[in-house]
Amino acid sequence: MLTIENMQVIENELKYIDTRENGNILLKNYLKNKNEAEQFAKFMHVFILKHNKIYIINKIVEATVGARLRSKAIRNMLY
Repeated sequence: MLTIENMQVIENELKYIDTRENGNILLKNYLKNKNEAEQFAKFMHVFILKHNKIYIINKIVEATVGARLRSKAIRNMLY
């Protein structure tokens, strides 16, 4: 079962992930089942539909790592 402290650790580690693939690996290592994935998505304020664990992990990664990568790409295009 995930605790608030565990989820904060995962959230902090996600900040330093530089690719979506590494984000998926990180979350698959921490989130052992669908319930934990749903719990963490809710903690991260990521809207999900009730699908499988892999779908939920992909949504979390896209909302965190993907958003940061898109923002970086847009900033690089402007300069």
